[in-house]
Amino acid sequence: MRKKSDSVYRDLVETASDAILLIDKNCSITFCNQRAGAMFGCSSGKKLRGRSLLGFIAPEMRDAVRQRIGKAADAKHKTTFEVSILRKNAAPVTAEATFAAAGSGAGTLSIFLRDISSRRKAEEKKQALEQQLRAVYKMESLGQLANGIAHDLNNSLGLISGYVELIKKTGGGDEERLRKYADIIASAVDRSAKLIQHLLTFARTSRMQGVSFDIHELIADTVKLLESSVETNISIVQELSAKDAVITGDPE
Repeated sequence: MRKKSDSVYRDLVETASDAILLIDKNCSITFCNQRAGAMFGCSSGKKLRGRSLLGFIAPEMRDAVRQRIGKAADAKHKTTFEVSILRKNAAPVTAEATFAAAGSGAGTLSIFLRDISSRRKAEEKKQALEQQLRAVYKMESLGQLANGIAHDLNNSLGLISGYVELIKKTGGGDEERLRKYADIIASAVDRSAKLIQHLLTFARTSRMQGVSFDIHELIADTVKLLESSVETNISIVQELSAKDAVITGDPE
């Protein structure tokens, strides 16, 4: 009966879809199933025995694995995390690892490794598609904003052109009037530059950067930008009541 039971457990372990290993207190592999051999890039699981588990872990993750092993040495503690398994002449495997104290004691740990490389690739692909979709939506919104901003820029350019003509006609006879015209032109140029900067900021695709800024000022600037693109029958109402309007985030 004992032999039959052992045979059943052995068959369960050897046919498991997850890699199953035992390591001693020195991180040496003392047992592994067939799946472990395949995951680690060995023709046979037997070739893994006696080798250090850490030798198959990505170098940047080895310290973290050592810490996890130390925690898992406690019989009451089980830890699950992701590791990158190195394989000879093949791409690394991203695995979900579960470490727990084995029943045999003497510092022996049981390790279950589940290959989640396909899942991670699918998630990365999904994130990339979501980012592309957000970019498409942003470009659609950008087109709407561009129409309103172009209208404002045309007004500013018309103002600049008109006062330039007045300066030409006035000549040098009235410095005060010329100074007034120059101030109006400078103001129009400044407004146009700000509109262009808002447009470029909205269209950017770089990653977010955290800085401190006044959210009230940002809202006011955004409203000015939107007023150039929304329909005339739409009113934008601001209700700014924060006592401390300075926050940390990406104002752009």
